[in-house]
Amino acid sequence: ICLWNNYGGDAIVKVIYNYNDSILFIGGGIRCVNNDTINNILKWDTMHATGFDNGVSIDAVNSIIVYHDTLLIGGNFNDASGEPNTARLAIWNGEAWQGTSIGQIDHYVYDFVIYQDKLFITGRFGHIGSFVCDKIVAYNGEDWINVGSFGMWASALEVFNGELYAGGYWGIRKYLGGTQWETFPVKPNDFVFELKADTTNTFLYVGGQFTAVAGEPSVGSAMWD
Repeated sequence: ICLWNNYGGDAIVKVIYNYNDSILFIGGGIRCVNNDTINNILKWDTMHATGFDNGVSIDAVNSIIVYHDTLLIGGNFNDASGEPNTARLAIWNGEAWQGTSIGQIDHYVYDFVIYQDKLFITGRFGHIGSFVCDKIVAYNGEDWINVGSFGMWASALEVFNGELYAGGYWGIRKYLGGTQWETFPVKPNDFVFELKADTTNTFLYVGGQFTAVAGEPSVGSAMWD
């Protein structure tokens, strides 16, 4: 497949989500796939690449997930195909985009993960509608749940060895349950942007804007066992 941006140049791919080894969902700053306009979100089934209605307007899709057989996207886009309450967080209902049942999220979404059958979402937001959620929130398919406070922002979520971890400007935190998180005492000397579990070799890979971990040189990436 051939991806293009708004100016006819290379597209920016920010996220690739593997769904059941049968579909790749691709998001980012993408205007067109092949000769079709898709606007920042598409799926590829190894044979065909297709979009979702008119995609999302202005800026990028940062995160994609399928939760309870439903596709959700997060980012810093203004709306999804012009539908109301779909800025930054949008849900595909099989025919069209829609927002959450409690209203619109008020700032950027950076990452999703499923943990203990709940969907965890993180970013720069402080509210979904009138519901207060300080840069981290969970959803169980019916209700939105307060799971703590992350301060300014967080950019990554990952499940590793059956536990939930988050990355942000403070380094790495482990979820203890309820609204409690524990910050790692050993941490990078600057921002963490990505966490990725290697379940084969049992490592957690950490990426970000740092040059050292606990005083030892480690530029932009690190591995925790």
